[in-house]
Amino acid sequence: MAHFASRVKVDWSPSPKELLAHAKRVAEAVSASLEADGLFESLELFLAPSNGRGLLSLDESRLKLLLTNSISPVPLHKALVLIDRLNRGQNSRFFDHENRSV
Repeated sequence: MAHFASRVKVDWSPSPKELLAHAKRVAEAVSASLEADGLFESLELFLAPSNGRGLLSLDESRLKLLLTNSISPVPLHKALVLIDRLNRGQNSRFFDHENRSV
């Protein structure tokens, strides 16, 4: 973990403008995906997707690591959609700067 953090902290190769533009593209893609699920920012935290698809969740072993009731299903779903979208960019030159351990 220390190696990864150090490597990213000293890598100044991405242009700040390009990194911001990439982050905006990721955010737009995630927003479009969530809206396709019927999840809009104005909805309450406990409403399920209106398209009938189930919410994404963690596997049992990872769920056990969370404090009971520490995150409701919809914010967890949104976080997992974002993580999935970021993982699709593993060949992106911005991946290490956006990466996190899950």
